[in-house]
Amino acid sequence: EFLVARLSGGLGPVSYKQTAERDVGSLGYGDSDYRAKNIYYIDTYDVYSIKRAVMKYGAAILPIYANQLLPDLVSDNGVLEYTGNKYLYMPFDGEQKVNHFVEIVGWDDTISAENFRYTDGEAEYRCAYDGGFIVKNSWGAEVDIIDADIADKLRIYMGFEPTGEELACEKGDGGYYYVSYYDQSVKNVDKQCIVCEMTEADREENLYMYDGVGSLGEMDTKICANRFTAMSPAGKGGEELKYATVGVSTPGKYTLSVYSCEDPEKKPWEQTLVGSREFSAPASGFHNVEFDKGISFVKGESFALVLKRTNGAEFKVIADNCTYKIRYDFFNYTEEGESWFDDKEYLDIKGITPSIKAVTKDCEVSISRSKTLLSKAKIKTIPDQMYKGEEVTLSKKDLLVYKGDILLSPGIDYDVEYKKNKAVGKASVTVKPKTGDDTAVTASFFIVKDPETPLVGKDRYCIMSKESLDLSALYPDAAFEMEKCREAKLTGSTVTGKKSGMTTVTALYPDGTKKDIGIVVEKPKAEKVRAESTKELSIRNFYSSLGYIYPSSVTSSNPGVAEVTENMRIKPVSGGSTKLTIMFGNKKVTSRLKVKL
Repeated sequence: EFLVARLSGGLGPVSYKQTAERDVGSLGYGDSDYRAKNIYYIDTYDVYSIKRAVMKYGAAILPIYANQLLPDLVSDNGVLEYTGNKYLYMPFDGEQKVNHFVEIVGWDDTISAENFRYTDGEAEYRCAYDGGFIVKNSWGAEVDIIDADIADKLRIYMGFEPTGEELACEKGDGGYYYVSYYDQSVKNVDKQCIVCEMTEADREENLYMYDGVGSLGEMDTKICANRFTAMSPAGKGGEELKYATVGVSTPGKYTLSVYSCEDPEKKPWEQTLVGSREFSAPASGFHNVEFDKGISFVKGESFALVLKRTNGAEFKVIADNCTYKIRYDFFNYTEEGESWFDDKEYLDIKGITPSIKAVTKDCEVSISRSKTLLSKAKIKTIPDQMYKGEEVTLSKKDLLVYKGDILLSPGIDYDVEYKKNKAVGKASVTVKPKTGDDTAVTASFFIVKDPETPLVGKDRYCIMSKESLDLSALYPDAAFEMEKCREAKLTGSTVTGKKSGMTTVTALYPDGTKKDIGIVVEKPKAEKVRAESTKELSIRNFYSSLGYIYPSSVTSSNPGVAEVTENMRIKPVSGGSTKLTIMFGNKKVTSRLKVKL
């Protein structure tokens, strides 16, 4: 737990140059050349997944019962001499608990089980199966002498009672050992095998965390949070949120939200929502969640990171004793209201904090982004939506709401309302913030007819001029009548389009009930268009209609003058003239575009 707490808190490998130029004991937060981007726990029984992790990330950290590596008492003078064993196998997990970490660097499935033996007094235990991990220890590769200081550590941490000031010790096979896949001591571990995905560290980053003690455990919760205060140590006026690290033991999809906390009496998630990110936790461990540019805080502003499952279900968050608040080399006691689980804050949960860390970078900022959440927010152009006989709602890929460079999330940053989205035609969508802001943003979009069906609304159908529709298949057992009109002609149960417009056919049922059926007749006409810039034009500019049809294809006779984009928009390229052929199924309309740049 201590190791993982340090790795997840920004401590990581340093270069040999640093260790040569500085006292190793002086290196701390902010000095690492690399940091852990993600930390995954893997069940030590899952040999296959451990092998995959070693191949992907280069190594894995394995907890073992280290007394197997220590000297055995073989002489009468009290000096401990190592017998040279390099094959490790512990057949049971009684008092032999793990007390050391080694690094898995490979494996060999062909190592004979004969090599894996453990002797306890006169009893000898042998492994029944071949195969083991190749591990590297941190004690070095050569034969040397363990001094009295190391002897004291062996006595304290390993339970040995060596005598004399020097202990002879040979370190495995050049510092490498083999650990049986079936070593039982490694199965008796809460957190199991550890895999780190490393990335280059940025020493100008600011780390906010409370979970640096290392007494890691778990808490069941539906929502949890840590609240921090921006310090802006470089004196630039504020900080920009770069990423966060969260620890969870339940794999799944999560939402990490950022709040500006102006009211110390309120829960973090009841205050001003600034932004959020959804992420997946493929395994138990610590996960890096990156944020886009734009989430910034002024010096002294309180902000919170709030974690929950995307589906709202309960989950296990990795938690720690929050006796200390750590920000690089600053240590303070955690204050009231800084850590939350569900409706309980720090004082109620007796000093336990969720493993949620924030990493920022100093920047020039005079006002928090949270003050104007949806002010100047924009909705990206919404593509046409096809009508499928039911109310149309926009998917996440079609409804894109940006606040500067930040992509906001529906249902998290804002709620959505629709108008006129139940039939073919022009509809609108309005986004409203969840909390802290009454600004709303509205955009329109078009719902178009599915070319495979004439249905454009409830009991409403669209046909082209000279196109026929048999209503008997849609309304069986009914007879039909229609007043004489210029738009369409009814013959029996078949209605045929004549001129652009709308009319009504009435279905008559044997029981005397009636149903009105709307008929829309489309007869698009070409429009001449001029363009004086390279700004893209909607295809709707090139034909007039009642708005119930949309082209099935568009082609340009002169792509050097204007070309057709993938979403059937017209992009002028150079001066000249081109003919656009616009197809509506089997119907064709030709339009002329003149470009003058």
